This record gives sequence, C-alpha cells and structure tokens, in this order.
Amino acid sequence: MLERGYEPTSLLALPLFHVSGCHAQFLTNLRGGRRIVMMYKWHVARALDYIERERITTIAAAPAMVLDLLEFPDFDRADTASLFSLGVGGAATPPRISRLLEEKLPGSFSGTGWGMTETNAQGASLTGRFFRDKPGSAGPLHPIVDLRICDELGGELAPGVAGEIWVRSPTNIREYWRRPEANQREFHGGWLKTGDVGYLDEDGFLFLADRVKDMIIRGGENVYPVEVENQLLQLEAVREVAVVGLPHDRLGEEVAAVVRLHSGERLSEAQLLAYARGHLAAYKVPTRVFFVVEDLPRTATGKVLKQQLKAAIGTGLQAGLDVNKNK
Repeated sequence: MLERGYEPTSLLALPLFHVSGCHAQFLTNLRGGRRIVMMYKWHVARALDYIERERITTIAAAPAMVLDLLEFPDFDRADTASLFSLGVGGAATPPRISRLLEEKLPGSFSGTGWGMTETNAQGASLTGRFFRDKPGSAGPLHPIVDLRICDELGGELAPGVAGEIWVRSPTNIREYWRRPEANQREFHGGWLKTGDVGYLDEDGFLFLADRVKDMIIRGGENVYPVEVENQLLQLEAVREVAVVGLPHDRLGEEVAAVVRLHSGERLSEAQLLAYARGHLAAYKVPTRVFFVVEDLPRTATGKVLKQQLKAAIGTGLQAGLDVNKNK
C-alpha cells in the first residue's frame, strides 16, 4: 500500500457491536495505527464514494456486501486504484466473489476467515495465494486454536466429512451469562460446540457448510443451504438468493429458493431449475422457487433473516418483502 503511495486506510462497514466490526477490524486497525473510515450503515454507493474520496486501501465485509460493491454499476467507472485488499467474512465465500475479484481487482491481496463472538474472532484465516488455491475455504487454523469436526454424539469425524465444528482456545468465552441450559448444552470439557457445520480437508484447511439450525433434512438427506445458494449465485442473472426449508408432508422438509434478480435481467423458474439439476445432486435441487423484487431482509452484518423469509412465504407479504411465485 505504501509502495503505491496510499496511506493504509480501512473502511469499517460493520457495526462495533459485532465481533467482526469490533475485534477483527476496529481493534486490529487501531493497534496497527491504521486510519479508519467508519460507515454508520452499509450503503454501496456511499462506500464507493468513500473509496475514491478517502483513498480506502482495505475493506472487510460480509459476502453480500462485497457482491454489492463488485457488481455495482458504477464500480468499473470509479477510481479504485487505492483498493489493495478486499476481505470476506461472516459466511462461506461464494465462488462468484473470487471470480469477480480476479476480474475487477487483479493483483489485490484478498482473504477470508472464520471466527465467532464466543471465540473473540479467533478461528481460521485464508489470505494471499491460498485464497486462490483453496477456493471456498476459510483457511488453516490460527496457532492458538484447536478445532475438531464432530458427529451428533461428539465423535470426531475424518477429514472431508462434514459435521459440527467444535473449538477450543484461550480466547473462548468461559460461559454464557445467566444461560445455564445453554452452558450445559454447548460447553464440554473445554470445547465449545459452535453450531456451525463444516469439514477439514487433508491439509487442515477449514471449509464451512452452514449453520446446524439452517440445515434442511429432506427425506433423510442433509441439505446445506449455503451450497445451493452459492451454486445458484453462479447464474449471472441472480443478484441474491436464500435457500430455506419448508414443511413437507412426506419428506419432512422441501428445499425452497428465494431469488432476487439483477435489474433488467430475466430468468424463469424452468431455466433456474434446469441449471440446478445440472450442478447439484437431485435431492438438493429446489422444489419451490420464489422470485422477489425487494432486497432480502438482512441483519446489520449482512446475514439473511431466514425466519422472516419463511414467514413472508407463508403470508405472501411481510415487512415490505414482495414474494411472488414465478409460474
């Protein structure tokens, strides 16, 4: 960054009440003596203006925010010469982001990682060439972190097999305040059950699948929504997508996709499903598709509010979200 002639400057686009905003970004930049430009709330046009005006060199944000930025119509016309690093965190990184970074910010030093509030943002990190060589990974573990992948009974699983992530580290919280039932359920012999699903490959790199509570069980088969979402995001017409499980009399749950298209783009349900059938196992292909015209409801850190989506599907209209079944 200094070689390029730009003062190291980070755009902080996540709230300070979130561990990514406070620990992974604010405190890290403060300790490093780097300049910080803070946004009250994520707004893609305003972020692009800050990049140009404040000569932002580093941004770390949720995948949805990064996609917003890279796919914003004015991005290619803006002066982003100062932008050296664009980090992704908070969820599994869609392959589409890696492709867009290569296209729009060639030579940038990008990365991703995994951590949680309960670990004080410690977990795994992936930067540099590994970000390209290990697409979809959250990276190798931090030196102070022990991690294992476990089945429902707490048995450790082999590399490549997905299960719940258990983590042990001196940075872990000791317990939840005034939540004895949660403490008994989540803490076991120094290990914390994270509620995240993932696996370790043969090289010890962590790959995230989904949250345990978001997993869909369709006819006895486990479907991780993020896998389906990231595959559908490969379609150029798709701006954002969320996959949820809906009740089904025979299968228990069925896979539903809520899709928002880019402005001016057209994509039919038949086209989307044909693509899905060509790239996903049959039991992972959505059986119901809903196209929406509004932004998907999200938290301040960019995560989709899936319970709100399910309610919107049930009522047809909720909180300004227009849900229309595309015939």
